Amino acid sequence: KQVVDALVEEKTIQISIKPFLYTKRKTLIGNVLRYGSSGVQNIDKEVKKINELINMQIKFFNLNPEFIINFVNQYEKDYRFQFSSGMNVFNIVYESSIKNRIINNSKSIDATLVLNVLRELAYYMHFGKKQFVLNEDIVSVVNEYNDMYRQKISVRIFIETALDSKILVENINEYRFKDHTLVAYFVAQAL
Repeated sequence: KQVVDALVEEKTIQISIKPFLYTKRKTLIGNVLRYGSSGVQNIDKEVKKINELINMQIKFFNLNPEFIINFVNQYEKDYRFQFSSGMNVFNIVYESSIKNRIINNSKSIDATLVLNVLRELAYYMHFGKKQFVLNEDIVSVVNEYNDMYRQKISVRIFIETALDSKILVENINEYRFKDHTLVAYFVAQAL
């Protein structure tokens, strides 16, 4: 009751998170390193190094907290992650974020198969000019993929994995990609 009373007000409050500039970004990077699973010895030195990488390529960065956290996690996971001028870091972090979400939620299915079917589904939706697909449409896409590539993908497990990964969103037996950038990403992969 207290939560409802606190949240239900006559006035609507709109909050926007502004880009994390140098000082706030340092604090966020430090917290990710401190409370994450990385075994960084000298956190201050690593924070400075990562923050300088961001400063050198600031035009490639979306400076919201989610992206910065994903970037730090990706940087710490992949010691071969190289940054050179002109490399679009946003694409690398965005793609890794999608793949990691699918890998973390694909317990009963190969994550590569989920990625492949999502590509086919995005292609089908984009060129069919569909914002939503029905369960039957997904069954059709999965069956076509199974026939073409001699696979045995369970539609139910595929849908559960895509929903758990927050790639697809369900709305009363209709499914859509969570946002347009995901559709664009998977269509580009399919092409």
